[in-house]
Amino acid sequence: MSVTYSLLAMGARQTLNRDFRTLNAKTNNVLANVGIYRSASNPATGSLSNLAGLEAAAINNGINVANDLVSSYQVADDALADLYTTLGSMREIVEDVALGSYSPEALAAKDDEYQALVADVNSLLADTEFEGKKLLTGYDAVVSLSLNAVTDLSMTALPDGAMATASLAVASIPGARNELAVATTSAQRTITDLQEQADQVTDFESRVTSTLSAMAVVESLMAQLTTELSAALSAQANSSPWTAVDLLS
Repeated sequence: MSVTYSLLAMGARQTLNRDFRTLNAKTNNVLANVGIYRSASNPATGSLSNLAGLEAAAINNGINVANDLVSSYQVADDALADLYTTLGSMREIVEDVALGSYSPEALAAKDDEYQALVADVNSLLADTEFEGKKLLTGYDAVVSLSLNAVTDLSMTALPDGAMATASLAVASIPGARNELAVATTSAQRTITDLQEQADQVTDFESRVTSTLSAMAVVESLMAQLTTELSAALSAQANSSPWTAVDLLS
């Protein structure tokens, strides 16, 4: 403000400037406590909302990843259910051959039937994928299966212990499905937790935006008050200096 017509007016100006500096410092201190600064040059101004948006995006990405995991586990579980049925049929053939008496021709027919089921098993292992990722074989397999012993069997030359081999292969599937069930539950719990975090971040972002809007209003009102009070005190100081000093004391 500018008060220039008398010594009393100059005193009024100095007192007003001092009081406004105090008010400005206190206001900045309050805002600093919530991480918001009035200085336009401060890079933190408005950055809380931007950071909240980035965090929300990261959380949503985590939710998408977890949802993909759940979907892949479901695909793998469906394949394991098919494997369980196929391996059960293979076990029946092994038991028939091991406990029966077959001619070479009949054994060859049994072996053809068995090898067709082996091809189904191998197909399920090789072709069960989710978004290009193999789920039952390779480094990224979601469960560990070892079925080579049962797929290598030949009904024309059935080794000792073949029935046990077939039974173990069948018995391995429920365990693998239980592993997937545990992993699915864990992924679903993660989705729930991340969704709660996303809701909290969204709420925080909304509150920060509201706070920033409110502070913009405060800034505008303070600027308006400074201008109007400056003009009023300048007029008062020049027309009645002692009154202006009394107002500022």
